[in-house]
Amino acid sequence: MMSRLRILTGCLAVALALALAAPAPQRAMAAGLPSSFDIRSFNDLTSVCGMPSEHPLGAAAKSLCSGYLAGVLDFHMLDTAGTRRNYRLVCLPQPVPSRAAVIDEMLGWAHDHPKSLGEPAPNGVLRFFASAYPCGKHRVGAG
Repeated sequence: MMSRLRILTGCLAVALALALAAPAPQRAMAAGLPSSFDIRSFNDLTSVCGMPSEHPLGAAAKSLCSGYLAGVLDFHMLDTAGTRRNYRLVCLPQPVPSRAAVIDEMLGWAHDHPKSLGEPAPNGVLRFFASAYPCGKHRVGAG
């Protein structure tokens, strides 16, 4: 499992590096932000995901956040498809929660699990999903 997470971390790091290689908008520098959203740790990701909508880069941050979460989840689902389905850690409910609801839930989970903040971002995301949407178990508070 850990080797697969390392592969995932490497793949996402390359993808994000390529996506963020373009210069950041001048307004980001004027707002006192780094030249890019540099996501390495789960803490970095929660900082981006928690950026207020009113912030000049709030919409971009939410888009990056939802794309990052979807990428980790998609990789996990693909990695555990077919004969590897028994290794699946995450099973989304039906109907699938909205992106905004998942982001809010992840931010709450991160707040309740501060030790996860130092982990690589994909590890923290997968731990959140496995905790929030486990396979074969009923979620606490699910109706």
